[in-house]
Amino acid sequence: MARFLWLAACLLCLSGPGRCDPPHKVQTVMSFSKELNLSRDQRGQITQALSDLRRQLVSCQERNAVLQKGVNSLLRARAPLAQIRVKFEEIAANEVEAKMIDVSTARKIQEILTPEQFERWKDIQVRNGSPR
Repeated sequence: MARFLWLAACLLCLSGPGRCDPPHKVQTVMSFSKELNLSRDQRGQITQALSDLRRQLVSCQERNAVLQKGVNSLLRARAPLAQIRVKFEEIAANEVEAKMIDVSTARKIQEILTPEQFERWKDIQVRNGSPR
């Protein structure tokens, strides 16, 4: 049973991008504010959007931790598969929500940038290997 739980934990870790990746410095649009020639107002709006993003993602991470504990409890209790499925679906929905929050924030930032700044930002992302 312990071996099964270990395997399940490993599979969960592998199932979501970034879930178990080591932390690294994320370069945001603010990292290139000089190169993009962002105005003071733009920097303030972007900083607020990124702050909101962080807050919302932390909330999603906390919810995922609670949901994962629920899955672990169900697995230990040998709960019916239908109950386990529901918990996995809740985790998946929470992860989709986190990704949508990220995309929504990216779109907000795009609206803050001028078309020229946005084109420069896309070039910077390509240059740095970002998939966006």
